[in-house]
Amino acid sequence: MSESTSALWAVTGAAGYLRSHVVDTLLARGTPVLAVDDFSVGRREFLAAHRENPLFHLVEADVRDAAGMSSLFKMYHCASVVHLAAIHYIPACNVDPPRAVSLNVHRSQSVLTAARVAKVERFWLASSGDVYGASDTPHREEDQPAPFAVYGLTKWLGEQLVGLESQQRPEARFVVGRLFNLYGPRETNPYFLPECLASSGPTLRQHFGSAVSGQSVTWFPLLTPPGHWSIPWMPPRSG
Repeated sequence: MSESTSALWAVTGAAGYLRSHVVDTLLARGTPVLAVDDFSVGRREFLAAHRENPLFHLVEADVRDAAGMSSLFKMYHCASVVHLAAIHYIPACNVDPPRAVSLNVHRSQSVLTAARVAKVERFWLASSGDVYGASDTPHREEDQPAPFAVYGLTKWLGEQLVGLESQQRPEARFVVGRLFNLYGPRETNPYFLPECLASSGPTLRQHFGSAVSGQSVTWFPLLTPPGHWSIPWMPPRSG
């Protein structure tokens, strides 16, 4: 799917861990970015390097305000949305399920609605491998979702909202990425992976490389060269 790098992309939750790296990647390839964050978790310093970049636009806002978001998308002539704003720390979701539903489901619907009103034609939703059931074997994309905790359920509901929107807007392009465990610079939550690697065998340590030496590693091929969406991805399914 080709697209000029001059078309502006909006990134929700842009001051968070993965999200700020997406902003870095887009700006590095010359793509204008509208970065939206309410800074409830995100950190301004993660985006500070871009403050003087004329391609970078930072707005503090709650993305659950669908009317406000549609106004922003129109104002900046947004061509694509990467919706990453969510609470992804599972213990926090378990402690406060209503908040998890509000932040993960309400947010997703609000941004989808805003994109529809503003006629944004490309939408990418970050989902999670947690939509699958617990398994001792690797999951495949075609495996049936079976979320077993509130976090995975909120992500599965987000996928269903995207699927419904894709049926209502056949002219637009919708993509869902089911991300698994990510670890790297700017992580804002406690994480098990460094401790796991430190106590693991040599094969696992070799596979994950520099994480064992105390330097974090980052895996998220979220954006490919200009104009393309990346894998891991799946088109929303109807029916």
